[in-house]
Amino acid sequence: MDKHEKNIGGYTFDTQIISAMNNGKISSVVNKLIQSKLAEEGLEINAEIWSVLFCLWDKSGITQSELCKRTMNSKPSMSRIIQKMEEKGLIHREECNSDRRSVFIYLTEKGKRLEKISNEASTQLIEKALKDITPEEMNITQSVIRRVLVNLGE
Repeated sequence: MDKHEKNIGGYTFDTQIISAMNNGKISSVVNKLIQSKLAEEGLEINAEIWSVLFCLWDKSGITQSELCKRTMNSKPSMSRIIQKMEEKGLIHREECNSDRRSVFIYLTEKGKRLEKISNEASTQLIEKALKDITPEEMNITQSVIRRVLVNLGE
């Protein structure tokens, strides 16, 4: 067994990879690269805002609670992110007529225009990140991560 490997419950773990996962290393690196690439395009958007935009590009007009679930952000964090996005003119809020506690978040035209630039930046990042990784390996990785999240109740 390698010095960075540990056997737990019949599984062999690379402790450096587990540590990187626990510390959000991959997420941190990806967020920095996304932010850097968007800045090159003249967009001062952090990774938190980008993740919300990404959800809204998929479906505009969803509730703040739904955005929390999709981005795995807390309600206070999401309120802060939405406030920043509103100040930047990327989104607008509308109260639900039938339930005034619910607020729907919609993209503005400015928010919609960012999708094309973001897609180009994301494509370049994904190509870099997945270099030498086969589609089969990526499918297995996604499947395993989904199952781990289900097992952990997420």
